[in-house]
Amino acid sequence: MKIVVTFVHTILLLLFAPTSVYATQKLNRQSYDEFISSGKNGMIKFYQDWCGHCIRMKPDWDTLAKETELIPNVKIFDVNCGEQEELCGSVQGYPQIKYFLDGAERSYDGGRSLEGLQDFVANTLSPKCDINKPSEGCSAKAIKFMDKWLKGGGDKAKIEGEVERLEGMMGKIMTADLKRWIKQRIDILSQGVAKLGGEL
Repeated sequence: MKIVVTFVHTILLLLFAPTSVYATQKLNRQSYDEFISSGKNGMIKFYQDWCGHCIRMKPDWDTLAKETELIPNVKIFDVNCGEQEELCGSVQGYPQIKYFLDGAERSYDGGRSLEGLQDFVANTLSPKCDINKPSEGCSAKAIKFMDKWLKGGGDKAKIEGEVERLEGMMGKIMTADLKRWIKQRIDILSQGVAKLGGEL
């Protein structure tokens, strides 16, 4: 009977265990120096294994790291200060987050929720979608949107009307992803109006 119960528990564990676990890349001295000298934008979380706040933040931080893999020139890393003490000399508390923008290190004091971190990456670290260079920072979704609204020069009045409609949506309750997409569309259309010789 005991063997059957153990077997059933094992099967249940296998069935309900996570099939894949993503962990943020940890930096050591060499990989830290390589990142710093790369000039890429990014964020580094300095943590200790015993830190309760660090443990609670880990799932959101790992999700952020996974999501940013597709963003060119933006990297999300971890530094375990228990293992890499030489990298943590200036760390005052845990977790401490630093961000790197155009090669300059800065302290991050924004939101620690997944949504707050996603917004920071999207609004501060991610390359902006430039309608003049769409292949350098625009998603396929953004390029499709540009083709719809700006192809052949676009109609300035219609574009301005769409910007007004989108701005009206910003005050409504929506997911963070949708809000970011609306902001990006407003930015794309604003660039289009400016290119047509207008200003929003």
